Amino acid sequence: MRSRINPQSGFSAVEFVVVSTMIGILAGVAFPKFMTAKDNAANSRVQQNAHKVQLAIEEYGTDHGGNYPATAADVKALVVAEKAYNQTQTYPPTPWDTQQTAAIEWPAALDDPRMGDVLGAGTGVAPTAHTHYGAISYLQPATGRYYLGATGKKEESAIVAVFLHN
Repeated sequence: MRSRINPQSGFSAVEFVVVSTMIGILAGVAFPKFMTAKDNAANSRVQQNAHKVQLAIEEYGTDHGGNYPATAADVKALVVAEKAYNQTQTYPPTPWDTQQTAAIEWPAALDDPRMGDVLGAGTGVAPTAHTHYGAISYLQPATGRYYLGATGKKEESAIVAVFLHN
């Protein structure tokens, strides 16, 4: 006896719709988690970059009798651009493939921010303001302390990735 071969083997339209719907649901759940993980990884790199700059500032302070740079422009000129404190003589590149070249002052009003606090709408251009992703900002208030803030990204907002001080 011969076996019958179904000439219309394959998926039916209903099976195709069910499988497509399941794939769509899985993608809808996974995609936001992937984007959050990508932002978190970039923010970790921003934290590392800020820590590198802080170590250079601390080394400068040790070499200068406990005196730290007075302004963000001084940090750029005396610490970041100085080979003795920073081998690359530039700010570390941001995770968004941009390079900070500007000296950025940390806003004095933000003297006690928490990691994750929203700074405003962010942008991925080369950092020239504290709300640009990857920006490393400095402030030495009258108290003799210094503040070093770094800006990260959460969705489309600029956030405090890390806030360091002595």
